[in-house]
Amino acid sequence: MFKNNPALLQLRSGMQATVSSNKTIVEGEIRGTRQGYGFLQADDGQSYFVSPPQMSKCLPGDRVKASILKQEDGKTEAIIESITEGLSGTFIGTVRHRGANPCVVPENQFIKNWFRIPTLKRDKERDGDIVIANIIGHPFDDGVAKCEIVEIVCNERDKNAAWKSACARYSIDFEAPVFDLDDVPANSSKAQEDPTLQDLRRVPFVTIDGEYTRDIDDALHAVRFKDGRIRLTVAIADAERFIIPGSKTDLDAFSRGFSTYLPGLSIPMLPKVMSEQGASLMEGEERHAIFCTMDFNNEGEVTHSAFTLGSMCSHAKLSYESVQDFLGGKEDAISTAHHHSIKTLNELCTRRGLWREKHALVSSGYSDYRFVVEDFVVKSVGMTAQTRSQKLVEECMVAANIEFGAYMNKHSLPCVYRRHDGVKEEKAEDLVEVLKHNGIATTAEELGTLEGFKAVMRQIETKGSEPLNLVVRGYMARGRHDTEFGAHFSIGLEGYATFTSPIRKYSDLINHRSMKNHLIQAGNVIEITEATIEHLDKRMSDTDRAERDVYNALYAKMYEPLVGKTFPAKVVGVLGAGARVEMEETGASGFISTRTLGRRADVFDVSADGHTLMKNGTALITLGETMDVVIEFVDVPGRSINCAPNPAR
Repeated sequence: MFKNNPALLQLRSGMQATVSSNKTIVEGEIRGTRQGYGFLQADDGQSYFVSPPQMSKCLPGDRVKASILKQEDGKTEAIIESITEGLSGTFIGTVRHRGANPCVVPENQFIKNWFRIPTLKRDKERDGDIVIANIIGHPFDDGVAKCEIVEIVCNERDKNAAWKSACARYSIDFEAPVFDLDDVPANSSKAQEDPTLQDLRRVPFVTIDGEYTRDIDDALHAVRFKDGRIRLTVAIADAERFIIPGSKTDLDAFSRGFSTYLPGLSIPMLPKVMSEQGASLMEGEERHAIFCTMDFNNEGEVTHSAFTLGSMCSHAKLSYESVQDFLGGKEDAISTAHHHSIKTLNELCTRRGLWREKHALVSSGYSDYRFVVEDFVVKSVGMTAQTRSQKLVEECMVAANIEFGAYMNKHSLPCVYRRHDGVKEEKAEDLVEVLKHNGIATTAEELGTLEGFKAVMRQIETKGSEPLNLVVRGYMARGRHDTEFGAHFSIGLEGYATFTSPIRKYSDLINHRSMKNHLIQAGNVIEITEATIEHLDKRMSDTDRAERDVYNALYAKMYEPLVGKTFPAKVVGVLGAGARVEMEETGASGFISTRTLGRRADVFDVSADGHTLMKNGTALITLGETMDVVIEFVDVPGRSINCAPNPAR
């Protein structure tokens, strides 16, 4: 009955004028939360609350103008006035129907909007289809977010959905590259008659790899001399001879960056006719290779090394399992023709391990969990530990790569180096304090040097402190590619470059081109741009993240029917918001939120030594401890497992 009341209209007009004259306008970027509300991160550094109704008018990532409403209790709220730069581009989501309208629900849980597919843009989409969609309408315009489907990846019910969606998420081709005969150099299939090339076909090289591996990059041969010297020759497949620079095959390999290895699925960087046949060091087949020959003294130090080109032939395809059996005393596990070489390689592994412990940094061996997958169906999952036979191959490859990096640097040759900067610069002071509380004295300046970093890591190793190792990992930078020779902190070396996997890594393929160009004095220009380095870093990150996403998706499906069940788990991380755990039986990652550990008024923080989650000043959960956890909730779309400590704990 008050509609159009003159007095009320006059009062409202006066109020609006007052608000308009007093309101503050800010610009910034919208950030979302899984709970539906958001925040406006203003350009002046301030952060303002955005309510769910206001969030429905915008998208996380939008740049907006907003008025800041100050409430009576002193809190502020951002009211969206306009979109200055709307979120655009493609996203991944799942088709769902809202009534008769097909929509795409983004898998990004910070975006709560459902994107409607306009009538003219609808085609063959089905409910549950996982799709790549393009934003074509912003919700600020008419309250409805709109999109069009660019590609249907798969359906969520498909047995390979976890694999296909992970590849789509990181723009990884799901299929192997197609072989194009026109891309292959004319002289690639036959050895060039060049007297400068070494003919090592009679040398009894062997390959040691997985039983079913076909893309074989490397072969080994070792001999021990009477004076104790060990000579190791590492043969690396000359995959580069099959690829014309700038060809479709070359550009596709560059785009992929790396072969992708997912549970039960490998997607090669090169066409299989190259990676598993023509370039692969298959048993009994003549192949071209780059040879790295190294002499080691009794202390495991390289006293001489050389790089040459030539031909070779693998005399046997050995598996990690057969070599491990032989080293364990089963003499007939491999042919007697290779006994001396394998025993010598084993002795070299010991020498080299001791050298790295003294002069560099070496891990005690890895353990990991692996899914056994057949035709995208999980058969089992369990822990695998690094075997002596795997360690043997690793030491040979690391030695060859160290010498390669040193050679390329000495001769000022174009090279893609591997770098690791140690502790993140912005976190160094924080880590110094954590180390101090663990009885290790250092400074940020010392941590920033290779020798200072190695000294700290050796002290941690001496203490045998697994929790402290876990803490330090959280302060570490990511490894990266670089065109400059420089320190690789995590393995304790002044410089490092890889060339041992040219079939699987484009960075190694580049390094092969540069080394061959130098050895044969071809005079070709090998240019490695900053854009190339950035691309390689991104593709390496993408393949790692895709593998992690598939694992997490499989774990989520595995534990979804086990909600309420109790499992033993190991604490692998503590932070203010909770604790990360790893299921002991399967390796699945879970998270214990502080919301399950107390009331809103409780104060949670991490102890000064970084080891323990504290509740109101009392130790609650400690790194490295084993505890029983209850599966509380499994978010299958989000690929996450939420846990709570067993109440009986």
